[in-house]
Amino acid sequence: MTHVQISTEAGKMENALSKSFTQVEDMHMSSFLRYWYGIQQILEQRGQEEQLDFSRLLDPELLKMLEISIQMSTFEVPDVAEREIAFFQGLRAHVDGLLRRGSLSHDSEEVLAYESLMSLYSSQEEE
Repeated sequence: MTHVQISTEAGKMENALSKSFTQVEDMHMSSFLRYWYGIQQILEQRGQEEQLDFSRLLDPELLKMLEISIQMSTFEVPDVAEREIAFFQGLRAHVDGLLRRGSLSHDSEEVLAYESLMSLYSSQEEE
């Protein structure tokens, strides 16, 4: 099943789902549900009547992101970052990719926060 098929079945433009992924869009719940419904429709058209479990849409990396985002709303960010430093260091490739594609700018709030967090952790490691 392709992104084009899912987008079309959800009543969106053909490139809508791909665009959401490449721009790391924070999708609205209504869009998510439309895509989920579109996937359900495609499965039905293929004769697959089973219901799509939401957890099948989430890979381990995305589940980890959800876990950390919830922690960051509950705990102090530096505390979470220290516990999850490997995860944050692993985001470097994603941040660099978004910068290269122009989806983020070097002076965006997200990039500045990420760089600040990484420099805070680097300076703590050096002490």
